Amino acid sequence: MLGSPHLSQGNKWSYTINDDLKFNLYFTEENLRYITLTSE
Repeated sequence: MLGSPHLSQGNKWSYTINDDLKFNLYFTEENLRYITLTSE
């Protein structure tokens, strides 16, 4: 569905954009629940 993710854990799909920023998608079953951007 989304291609090979950087990190996939059941209901979460994450992609590292750069050293400090990650794009995260959270799912409920097959539906997108919410999207976040996180910095480290």
